[in-house]
Amino acid sequence: MDTSSLLIVCLGAFEGLEDIIRERIAGKSSIGFSTERPTELPEGNLLPYVTENDLHTYGISHEFLGRISLITHTDPLSLEDYNRILLQSEASPVYQYDRLLYKTQGVQVGITEEAAACMARQAMDSKEGARLLARTVTDLIQPELHTVAEDVSVDSIEIGCAEDNSLVAYQTHMGREDLWEDFCIGSPEMDSQTLSRVPLTCIRGRNGIVELAKGIKDASPRKVLLSEEETIATVYVLAAAIALQLMENDGKGMTMDHVAQMLDRFYDLDTRDMKYSCTHPLEHIGMEYLAEAEKHVQDWHDRIEDARQMLLDYCNAWLCSREQAEQ
Repeated sequence: MDTSSLLIVCLGAFEGLEDIIRERIAGKSSIGFSTERPTELPEGNLLPYVTENDLHTYGISHEFLGRISLITHTDPLSLEDYNRILLQSEASPVYQYDRLLYKTQGVQVGITEEAAACMARQAMDSKEGARLLARTVTDLIQPELHTVAEDVSVDSIEIGCAEDNSLVAYQTHMGREDLWEDFCIGSPEMDSQTLSRVPLTCIRGRNGIVELAKGIKDASPRKVLLSEEETIATVYVLAAAIALQLMENDGKGMTMDHVAQMLDRFYDLDTRDMKYSCTHPLEHIGMEYLAEAEKHVQDWHDRIEDARQMLLDYCNAWLCSREQAEQ
């Protein structure tokens, strides 16, 4: 294997490493008289003064350290850094929700400067750092998503500060434009054409089926509009449709349109009646997945439309990626 272009980066928080550096610089305390005075400790972060011996004392072997050509550190994020992440960075969780919801629902997402400052202070005071920003934004936005799809008067979701300085998310109801251009539910004929252009390629086993179903879910922005339980149930419904479709003709010559047709057949399927005899292993797997879906939602039939739309999103992304590769 050619490793000439391989770069290996070792990362870690190294909790307790500063104590080792501090002990080395200042010297161990001794009992009795000594003519040597401890070295004065530098102010602030001590990680810039780390040495290979410090890392060895921390527990990393010399054999491993000898293969690391460069040792460096990162400085802790400042309050201004956290503010820039929220208000200016392309990776801002607020902007990510804004791009997604504006494209899919025509709803804008924003945050006030006061709320950004409050959230930045919380991240600064916590040990989670920037990860807390994404979790806090998600916790505030998720409850609002359930009404966005149904209430077309909602045109934006804003994150702000309440009178007690707690973070809140609220909706504005000014109505929104119909922005379903690139991301929409088309006619059944157009959807079928899109789905039939993407082959159904999957290993005929539990792991392969579930991995494909998860991949379909990951490619669809619609997953953020569902609760965690609804998303899990939708993945199981997709997996069941894939399993039962692979059973037909041994999965040869199948496309995602066949999976969509199987989903349509699910509307009339009652697992309690065991319409499928479960004589084929894939039948048994498919029924197991539907039973799993039923553990997460009251009626898994309600997730069929979500599964179908995720499948269409996946196919659109697959075709777009192939066209870009061909160019």
